[in-house]
Amino acid sequence: MNRFGDIEASFNELPPVYGYHAEKLVSLEKALEPIESQIDELPRFINIAKRDAHFPSEHGLTHDQSAAVYIYTMEWSDTTLYRVLNKALRSKNRLALKVWFPYLKLFDTALNKLPTVKDVVWRGVPLDIGKHFIKNQIFTWWSINSCSSSVKIIESFIGNNKNATFFLIEAVKGKNISGYTEYKNEDEIILRMGSQFRVKSDVLKQSNGSLLVHLIELDNNDDQSLASTMNKMELASESSNTNTSVIPNIPANARWTRYGVTVAGGHGYGSATNQLWGPHGLFVDDDQTIVIADTYNHRIVQWRAGETNGQVVAGGHGKGNRLDQLNEPTDVMIDKETDSLIICDRENRRVVRWSRRSGTAHGEVLIHHVKCWGLAMDDQRYLYISDYEKDEVRRYEKGDRNGIVVAGGNGIGSGLNQLNGPTYLFVDKQQSVYVSDRSNDRVMKWEKGATEGIVVAGHQGQGSGLTQLSYPNGIFVNAWGTVCVADTWNNRVMGWSQAATQGTIIVGGHGAGAKANQFHGPMASDLFLYCKKYPYDNSSLASQYPTKDLLTEMLDQFVHHVFNQEWKPNMVLVLVAGATRSKHTGKNLGAQLRRHVCHHARNIKSFQYAFIQTCNPATCHIYIKKMNEKETRIVDPATWIWKKKNNGLSCPFKDYNDEPVVNILVDLTEKNSIGED
Repeated sequence: MNRFGDIEASFNELPPVYGYHAEKLVSLEKALEPIESQIDELPRFINIAKRDAHFPSEHGLTHDQSAAVYIYTMEWSDTTLYRVLNKALRSKNRLALKVWFPYLKLFDTALNKLPTVKDVVWRGVPLDIGKHFIKNQIFTWWSINSCSSSVKIIESFIGNNKNATFFLIEAVKGKNISGYTEYKNEDEIILRMGSQFRVKSDVLKQSNGSLLVHLIELDNNDDQSLASTMNKMELASESSNTNTSVIPNIPANARWTRYGVTVAGGHGYGSATNQLWGPHGLFVDDDQTIVIADTYNHRIVQWRAGETNGQVVAGGHGKGNRLDQLNEPTDVMIDKETDSLIICDRENRRVVRWSRRSGTAHGEVLIHHVKCWGLAMDDQRYLYISDYEKDEVRRYEKGDRNGIVVAGGNGIGSGLNQLNGPTYLFVDKQQSVYVSDRSNDRVMKWEKGATEGIVVAGHQGQGSGLTQLSYPNGIFVNAWGTVCVADTWNNRVMGWSQAATQGTIIVGGHGAGAKANQFHGPMASDLFLYCKKYPYDNSSLASQYPTKDLLTEMLDQFVHHVFNQEWKPNMVLVLVAGATRSKHTGKNLGAQLRRHVCHHARNIKSFQYAFIQTCNPATCHIYIKKMNEKETRIVDPATWIWKKKNNGLSCPFKDYNDEPVVNILVDLTEKNSIGED
């Protein structure tokens, strides 16, 4: 049995251990002298511990204190120190513990100097002991309790044992001894002797037969759980010696209500304080305040819990590149140490910081020349940024403006060492980076130092099957390693457990809409698809499109995010395509557009005509126009006016860089006119 599985399930009621605090600090040799007869070759192992202990210590531990921690983690036989000590701590004979007091004093004072951990930690035993743990039961572990912040470490000790019991523990007073142990890669956290716990829920049986027991460590000073804290989804830092990076303890097969509640927006798109327009990334603060990147309003808004109106906290002065302006921000996070917002100011190609203090009128630029889409920060305060244009993710230290590539960076593509349109990020405690590889319809995991990633969701082509994703965006990874991803074009949120070959629908999946069990492009979806990232050859009518049919992507995006946006009678579908001929297919884009209109719009009764305009600009947009008696107004910041005539539509002539505009009017009610040939 290893120390992570040295678990007692008998729940004996014992008196606390008193007296060792009054002991004087002595050397490790002197502290262990009284128990030398109980442990074989103890002097030799003391010498090894003092030789290999982490010293000098950046946390101020003396050489003997560091060695006291080290020897506790050593393994050599049945008389290994931690086994003998924990057996004594569980014994009813409290007087027999007195010989351990000098060592307990040395060990306890060492822990006092180490970082406190408020986080999810793990233990496990290859035995079926889950039946002993009953919901709301309160009990005490009298031993010193070794845990790991990584469930993979526990799994490595248990192996494939189907009768195993895992313990997910919400720790509030853990001590991080990583770096002071014999085994440096085990991410060890100590819960002190006499720690008290409450069983949060009934034992959960996993699909592989193992059991999961969910515990909450109780604080002696405040016997309240960390439940509210554990619901945080951000990275926080309260002090220099406290690790408060929190990953919510959502079990791998947690059940979610199928009906959601609107907490921001919900009054149609617009710029009023109760409206949003194309919201992308968001961040939830400790008090459930939500900070949202209100993309097409070029602002960051803050919505407090229960309020019906938001507050503009950054931007809001129109689209622009001044320091008091933003241009289509896509993500935002709160940096608690500086009490500021960090914002992906995407179309200004910069990352900015904006103080949360009252009266702040403008931000400051942290990083220039980056097409930032997503942000994340780890518990070491490294900032991670996805670059949608360079198809890479970089990590930045404080004050660093260049960063290092930690994912992608090998050009656009679908290889395991490549990304194609990376958007949102998640970084775990091991500094593994999870990336929504959007145009590859997959989520990738790049472990620290890796040269290629691992597919953890999707990558079976774009689609709505359980093995597929379609335009994945926002992601979150729980403590069990389950990847939760916003499957945007499928209007659902999917969960992919570790090593799963397919996902499960967590919420949504009932089509696009505004009902409580529906999404409409959840979490970071675009209303318009910008194609500026692709190089164009303006010297000819050819356009260097990517191999993937861009028009399919454009039309799918439009259909999923605009058709159901505002359905009105007599709508005219107006398509503006940014090239006349595709270099890869050689096909006329007007013909391709007609085919796609056939597939997506012919059966939409609100649409009678499709007006197709092809030319050769360096951008592609898709617009929708509404009929209003004799005039149709573009639902877009543009100002063109289209007038209805008896024989169809006419429009003022407009060109792009002296290239002629080709106008095609398609009657959707006539099948042969749509170009199904």
